[in-house]
Amino acid sequence: MNVRTVPFYIFLSIILFFISSCQRDNGRKIRLASPDTAVDSRQEANSSVLQVSAARQRTIAILLFENQTGDPALDWLHRGLTDMLEGELSQSPYLNVITTNRSPEGGAAHGGSEEIPLISAQDVLVEIIISGRFYHAGDSLCIEVKLFDTQNSGQIRQEKVCGSGLEQIFTMVADLSGRVREFCRNDSRDGQSEETGLAAMTRSVEAFRCYSAALENREKFLYQESVTCLEDALKADTTFAAAYLQLAKLLQELGRRKEYLAALEKAQQYRDRLPESGRIHLALLETRQKESVVEYIDQLEKAVDRLPTDLDVRLELARLYRKLGNLDAALNEFETVLELDPNRKLVYNDIGYLYAERGDFNSAIKYLDKYREMAPDEPNPYDSKGETLMRAGRLREAEQQFRAALAKWPTFGNSVNRLMELAVEKGLFQQALTYLARTRELAKTTHNETEYYDILEAMIRYRFGETARALAGVDGVVNNHPDNMYFVMLAVEMHQDAGDTLAAEKLAQTALTYVQEHIDSDSALAAKSLISLGLMMRDQSETLIPLLEKALTHSHKPDTEALLNFALALAYHRSGKSAPAQKLLAQNVDPLLQLISIENKQGWGSAWKYVFEALDYDQIDTPQRNPFIQGLLKLAGDTGREDLALISHYLQARYYERSGRDDALAAEYAEVGAPPESYWRVIGPFSMGNRSGFEHAFIPETALDLNASYRDQGRLYEWRPGDDGASDGYVNLKKLNGHSLWTVSYAAIYIHSPEKRKVQIRLGCDETGKLWLNDELIWQHYLKRDASPDRDLVTVLLREGTNKLLIKVTNSDFDWGFYLRVTDEKGRGFKDIRFAAPGDLPAEVASSGQFSVVSDQ
Repeated sequence: MNVRTVPFYIFLSIILFFISSCQRDNGRKIRLASPDTAVDSRQEANSSVLQVSAARQRTIAILLFENQTGDPALDWLHRGLTDMLEGELSQSPYLNVITTNRSPEGGAAHGGSEEIPLISAQDVLVEIIISGRFYHAGDSLCIEVKLFDTQNSGQIRQEKVCGSGLEQIFTMVADLSGRVREFCRNDSRDGQSEETGLAAMTRSVEAFRCYSAALENREKFLYQESVTCLEDALKADTTFAAAYLQLAKLLQELGRRKEYLAALEKAQQYRDRLPESGRIHLALLETRQKESVVEYIDQLEKAVDRLPTDLDVRLELARLYRKLGNLDAALNEFETVLELDPNRKLVYNDIGYLYAERGDFNSAIKYLDKYREMAPDEPNPYDSKGETLMRAGRLREAEQQFRAALAKWPTFGNSVNRLMELAVEKGLFQQALTYLARTRELAKTTHNETEYYDILEAMIRYRFGETARALAGVDGVVNNHPDNMYFVMLAVEMHQDAGDTLAAEKLAQTALTYVQEHIDSDSALAAKSLISLGLMMRDQSETLIPLLEKALTHSHKPDTEALLNFALALAYHRSGKSAPAQKLLAQNVDPLLQLISIENKQGWGSAWKYVFEALDYDQIDTPQRNPFIQGLLKLAGDTGREDLALISHYLQARYYERSGRDDALAAEYAEVGAPPESYWRVIGPFSMGNRSGFEHAFIPETALDLNASYRDQGRLYEWRPGDDGASDGYVNLKKLNGHSLWTVSYAAIYIHSPEKRKVQIRLGCDETGKLWLNDELIWQHYLKRDASPDRDLVTVLLREGTNKLLIKVTNSDFDWGFYLRVTDEKGRGFKDIRFAAPGDLPAEVASSGQFSVVSDQ
């Protein structure tokens, strides 16, 4: 469910976290010290759990209840009673309540055994386990719980309540929870508010039944099913605040903004019916509305401090850290969750994606296999493994996993989407359209807007040569949705790629006109649109300047203001108004640095290309006098951020290039181990046609000769220098190749090492790529994402003498290029390793040789 971040939509893609809520990777998409032991046991480093809360809390784990009534209509109480009891007990400040979502196992059966239920309780410092059942006794419905002491491995308490039926279920659970609290604390007055217990949440059994089913469906990533259950719950109780809150969260993840805002308003209306944890979750949603990343992180961290055992809050913080690239911080939070609850299956999913993010696919698969063991009948474990295999470039294995997911749940939309993507990749036009039609129908049933699939259909048809129909399709979508910058910019890109610049300009003007007409009535949307247009439309700067200035008068959100100011400064520069541009940039150094530093490893298309453009207008002749570069260097030093230090070197190199200081330029590149762009030799763009851009071996893969020319599909190709006109560490294949949609390009360079040496090759490409050293494949990644410096790393052994490096990069839309450098394990260049273009080497240099891959990071 990981939707690709659209880099052009708004400068610094972190803002997409707030304005593109349809990206549903929050619960999914992650390095523990020892993957094997981490998967198999939780016997180490439990001290963090002991420090989770300053107050003395007793940790209780609640298992799912057994239905012994013989009535299938009451099966929902299997989980429903667990949810109810958790809702009651979690109000106590002295209890840390964990719901395991597991049935009693082993000796936990209610046949008389008093052995402790098997949930690895000793490993997670659970003190008491509650195992329960419900049954009929005459005309009464009875609920019985047994409390087990994990230290003594025996039963310590048994309680039973009975009532005339479901109409008394809330009273029964409240009575039962009171007894449990009194036993655990020897004091029934444990601080629980009578106004925030289960009865205050809802008095409708049917509402709670639907609510409990919604929580279960959400854990399985069955989002629409969960939405339907919550809507049913709210039909039964229109004041059910917890249901409104869960509905708002789901609708936000699904990108249904209007419905999300309506549900949020209802949750706010009945705020006093929420327990403390619910009110904190509501406050987090309200903070998110402000679109300030810094404030949201601050509030999340405070929420974790206030509710240290609320695993949902901790997971939200962990997933935000992961989304921002702060994987170490994310890992700490995920580990804490697993220590508190080792049966929280989705966390294994999260950790699997974290490993994949680091390129450790073997460990990622181990965690995802563990997830599948815990949820064998759910589609998402198979889908997640498929996405991970896909990212690793193992497309055939990935396809098998997506089909397995659909065998479990035929309407699991993400797997259908991925199969469609694979069909497009393999060049199977009709199969791709079939999957697209299926996806579109699923979108209709889930109330999602289908215009995205209209755009996607146009892209697919363009890839397979139906140019006229494709362009007509995107034109229609843009005319209906001129407020959607993704649609607009993709349509502009397609027309430009097809050579129709007039049509591209007309579409851009359509979007600009829409913003002009709505800047007063919808200032928030206009501001975001203007940021995109201000960055992308270089030839409309004069028109954009007054609109950007006006948008700034409406904006009261710090992050949005910083981006509007940056876009306005660029528009000033592009219009020849250097003085106001320089003043505006100088005034906004700190806000921009703050935004940049939030997300690790910012990408070329989402950030750095605009920063380099802005500084290219700078009239200062030395980087030591530029406040942004100096601020970036200080920030890198203060935070230890290698990615910011690396970009600082590239920014300084760019200054030296502009001033003709070639020695200083070379020194910057040598320090970070990057070859000058002019040393690369580039060939392409090869059109994909009906071939897989990723898997098809184009001629440079099979017969590499940098002095030869190649013919493919009637066109002649020759190697040429990779100098894209800017020393910024990024080889801009779009600029070098021109035509960029659905194409493939190669770049080659030689590396001379004075001895056999282990090195790290650090790279990041947009989009998918493969890398060969001395004619052997050493790395591949199928990831359609912005190019970030050092996103991937492979450790290899260079042979003594000359080594040949070949990289392949595919593209389907927008920016296209790569970063690559050769370093030691600390990211530093080698003084005695040299890069060379083919023309600088003797003719007898061998074209192949032996090497060994040491490890993947």
